[in-house]
Amino acid sequence: MTFDLSTLLAVALLVVLMTTSACLLAWLQDRRDLAMLDMALANLAIGGGALARAVLPAQTAVPVGNCGILIACGLIWSASRRMQSSTRLAYAPPPLLPTGLLPLIALPFWGAACLLPEAVAGINPRMLAGNLLVLGLLVGALQELRATMRERTPAEWWLCALFGFAILFVGYRVAHALFAPQAAEAGPPEAGSAFVPTILGGLVFMLLASFGMVSMARERAERRHQNDARLDALTGLGNRRAFDEALWRLFARSRRRGRPLSLLLIDIDTFKAYNDRYGHPEGDACLRAVGRALARALHGIGLALRYGGEEFAVLLPGSGTEAALEVAERLRLAVRALDRPHAGAAAGVVTISLGLATAPARGGATPAGLVNAADRALYRAKREGRDRVCHEERPAAPEEAGEPRVLRASKLPG
Repeated sequence: MTFDLSTLLAVALLVVLMTTSACLLAWLQDRRDLAMLDMALANLAIGGGALARAVLPAQTAVPVGNCGILIACGLIWSASRRMQSSTRLAYAPPPLLPTGLLPLIALPFWGAACLLPEAVAGINPRMLAGNLLVLGLLVGALQELRATMRERTPAEWWLCALFGFAILFVGYRVAHALFAPQAAEAGPPEAGSAFVPTILGGLVFMLLASFGMVSMARERAERRHQNDARLDALTGLGNRRAFDEALWRLFARSRRRGRPLSLLLIDIDTFKAYNDRYGHPEGDACLRAVGRALARALHGIGLALRYGGEEFAVLLPGSGTEAALEVAERLRLAVRALDRPHAGAAAGVVTISLGLATAPARGGATPAGLVNAADRALYRAKREGRDRVCHEERPAAPEEAGEPRVLRASKLPG
């Protein structure tokens, strides 16, 4: 089957223009997402490579054209890395290779390969080296993508499958170059049997990869918006909506697994007096400090959230009453250790009161009943002098499963 070179080149440039525009539009919608800018540049690089292979003299067409392909694959690896960076854990080690270096990492090796002879024992070492470099870049991109697959979204599966297929295809080309060597591909495009499938394959791959990356960016943007709706902007903890969802989710999971669930409701003691004395900016700083102290003191065994106003909540899945009491005391001491001055408090520093309730592994407790039981325990802790932990020994019964009462400063003594 023959292809008219000018027609093929026109189609290639049109596809490159479309995919580049789509990636640029996605980037302009959220300029923090540099992965889309990388994909736009990758499309331009692959288009530049195709143009170079078509119009440059035979001696320079392959070296320059393959530079475009290698840069495009490096940019795809960079885009995959940037996708992963939004989900990388804070304590994860930094990547071995800097992200900004990935688009150019293969070029020195390709430059060295271009110094090799065009044929050795019937094998084209340049073609072999170029395919091996592309293979390595695609494997790196796939590894980065696999590291992001925490929620297994359709776009993530799509890209992993696409990159896996591309790796198999390039691996086949490497094997073919080794075990079924053919003539060098450095001739003019009309004579080079590898030119047309290389360009067509590159264009199809970039089209599908760009589609997958744009879809993945949109999915992540939607998740960010959903997470923002569940986040308290002041403390960085989950808000009341996040608390309600987590309570029902963890309660149902505890029932299925036959494990207890404990709830701590926490109130900053005499916080209204603190605000009146030190001002609302200092009050906001106090809330942030207490929120950070609670989250740090949990050591990952529970979930800290802002319940409303100066109240916080901590969910402890799998913790019975005794274990939860130990955690509660640790939280109380962690806030005292902040040593934040509070002239209106008996201790002279900011303190908290905590109410604990536990839904046993088996029984008729309900989420709303659990909240009401913890609320009663918190009220008792405030009434008995604050800066202490009280727990509700009576399980939350089904008849107590009305709407959970929202804590209000006016209903608590300070």
